[in-house]
Amino acid sequence: MTNSMTNNSFRIFIISFIISSALFYLEPIGVLRAGTTDDIQKSISANQAQIQALEREIQEYTNKIANTREEASTLQQAIANLEAQRRNLQNEISSATYKIENTQFSISDTTEKIRITEERIGILRNSIMHTLRQRYSTDHLTQDIFLILGNTSLSAVFDSVAKNDNLTRQLNTDTVVLKTAKTDLETAKISYEEQFSELAELKGTLQDKQSVINQNRNETNSLLRTTQSQESVYQKQLTERREKKAALEKEILEFESQLRADVNVSALPRAGKGVLQYPLKDIRITQTFGTTPFSTANPQVYGGTGHNGVDFAAPVGTGVYSAADGVVIGSDNSDNQCPGVSFGRWVLIRHDNGLSTLYAHLSSAQVTVGQRVKGGEKIALSGNTGYSTGPHLHFTVYASDAVHVAGPTEYRSRVCGTYLIIPVAPPTGYLNPLSYL
Repeated sequence: MTNSMTNNSFRIFIISFIISSALFYLEPIGVLRAGTTDDIQKSISANQAQIQALEREIQEYTNKIANTREEASTLQQAIANLEAQRRNLQNEISSATYKIENTQFSISDTTEKIRITEERIGILRNSIMHTLRQRYSTDHLTQDIFLILGNTSLSAVFDSVAKNDNLTRQLNTDTVVLKTAKTDLETAKISYEEQFSELAELKGTLQDKQSVINQNRNETNSLLRTTQSQESVYQKQLTERREKKAALEKEILEFESQLRADVNVSALPRAGKGVLQYPLKDIRITQTFGTTPFSTANPQVYGGTGHNGVDFAAPVGTGVYSAADGVVIGSDNSDNQCPGVSFGRWVLIRHDNGLSTLYAHLSSAQVTVGQRVKGGEKIALSGNTGYSTGPHLHFTVYASDAVHVAGPTEYRSRVCGTYLIIPVAPPTGYLNPLSYL
């Protein structure tokens, strides 16, 4: 019994000595790599300063468009607005580029820490095994120790050893160091995976915004070409556009008033916050839903005339997100049929809760008809297409059983002289979005 206790104590002492020696020789590894980590952190800090400066400019532009209520009154102002949009998009791209670079730096830093930690653990394991082989030839002792080291993790071995009353303070300290090293390794791996996902998302955003910049250049060139850079021509076009837009709105109202759909209010979701998610991450309402006697009597159902949705301020190229789970039942660009007087690019989604939502004036749609989407999934980029006094998102909510997409041969507009492919619903099919957001 005494010999057994003595052997156990001796084994504990030897393992403690080996670990202490291994950790002593491992310390310089971190020191040798410190310069690399410091350089990475300096680069991250420098990029972060650039990101903050760019995002201040982006915020200034966002505040400016949030206060814009009228379209450009002169050709010079219209061109300036387009240039401001393009500059803001370029700022967003630059900011995203710096964020991508910082993510790459962080991944490199994390990878270096993973490598160092793996070196520490690997060298520690090898040192223990090598020293035991050299110093002890007793078959029983060697078999006993290698059995422990071979069949369980070092942390588990040390947990077991720590229960022994003869464990020294140094062994306790070294055990904590090893456990911390393993925990750091696991945390670093998780961080690496998260940063990699973020990098992929940022790259996608960068490509999206670049495509919008190309559209902006085309729009600028088209405006200069059609007006021949003459203010008088622009003013004439502006007047015609406003008159055409007003006439089309009246015509659509007449068409929709002839549609028949019984809106069963009791079958709709109960009005309340959170039934639908906001379609943007940064919420600034610039125009609310129209008010009528019918909507006053029954707030969640809209009938009559007025604004048939809610407008949100949104710089061109802002991500637009689905308000709930559902299926894309329509997507088109009314500018292809009647330029500059209606929704422009739009997406219509039928949700699983009896509601449908329209997203209009988009710069691009990133979903297709028939595609199923999740609530909060990115479906488009906001824009300034169709008739829009400034960059924003128009958001309409319908009773699903009342709305459908007119076209391609259902509704021929007298004003435009073409068939329109747009969502239509009787007046009672329009719902107040703010009743559900």
